[in-house]
Amino acid sequence: MQGLGPRIKSGRGPGGEGAEAARGGRGAAFLLVFFTMALISLLGIALLTLATSELRGAQFRKQHAQAFNVAEGGLDKACTILADDPGWREGLDEPLGAGRYEVSVESLGGGVVLVTSVGRWGSAVETVQARVKVGWGAFSHALYTSSSLELKKDANIVGDVQINGDLVGDADVYIDGRLALTGQVELTGDLEATEGVEEGAPAVEEPVPDLEWYRANCTQHLFGNQSFTGGSYGDEIILVEGGQCLVSGEYSGHVTIVATGRVHVPRELTVTGPGSWVVLVGLEGVEVDGAKVVQALLWSPESVKVRGGAVSVAGGIVGGDVEITCRLTLEGDPRFAENPPPGAPGGRMEILEWRGHPGD
Repeated sequence: MQGLGPRIKSGRGPGGEGAEAARGGRGAAFLLVFFTMALISLLGIALLTLATSELRGAQFRKQHAQAFNVAEGGLDKACTILADDPGWREGLDEPLGAGRYEVSVESLGGGVVLVTSVGRWGSAVETVQARVKVGWGAFSHALYTSSSLELKKDANIVGDVQINGDLVGDADVYIDGRLALTGQVELTGDLEATEGVEEGAPAVEEPVPDLEWYRANCTQHLFGNQSFTGGSYGDEIILVEGGQCLVSGEYSGHVTIVATGRVHVPRELTVTGPGSWVVLVGLEGVEVDGAKVVQALLWSPESVKVRGGAVSVAGGIVGGDVEITCRLTLEGDPRFAENPPPGAPGGRMEILEWRGHPGD
């Protein structure tokens, strides 16, 4: 006999499988939202990190670009100074804007210097370098003439040669250096130049002695014909006006002898002692006739004449016109390539090589 109580159906409570499915859907949605938010957060963090890195990178690049510009500023100023004063070697340590540069100048020989400029801006440091040729044009050469040169007898020259014209003659010529001439080589003898031969080269301006400078700066001012036979000097400039000079003997120290007339070297002229030199300046000419050894720079805007059997000149020859009728051994004095003889006109500056790039 069936009971009269309520019938109980088996199942999983109200709603059954539908309610359970709803709860599962809500859990999946929560997980989806969670992972979506996590992904968005990670993307945000990544974008923030990237932006921060880009900002720092931009600041880094800007600072190094500023430091590089400061270094270039120091290099430019050094080159400007060298153009006016090729003998300048003191260097610089100066501010530029919010930065600072330090410049050093190192002699490499042969009238070439290495200029190094270190620029600083904040924590950034940049360096630029340049190899620079400096000098006083004609005085950077062992032999300079503003006209053509004829060599009838053999010549051995140590140093560069500049000829504003042609090289002619029947001599054998050896040059331990570079030969540059505005014209052509028309020698019938042999020619060798260890640093090459350049025909059709640019002319180098002829240097003209500054008589007014000598008058203002001479340590001795003499008049009429004079004779010098050697001696010990400190740093002397002797000006002779209204006459000619005979110069020979042995000299020590630094002496420049300037004549408004001619300078004659009839016998040997030598120097003794470290760093000694002699400069002979003849506004109407310099003549070597009879001396076998001349240790001096010979300079005249008119003419330099070297005569005899065999003559050795150590110092250099700079002349408007150069006449050589002897077997010549000539060696330039490299000191005059970087430091001018007294009374010389302004210098020159040429950048041979430049190195540097932001971020190097």
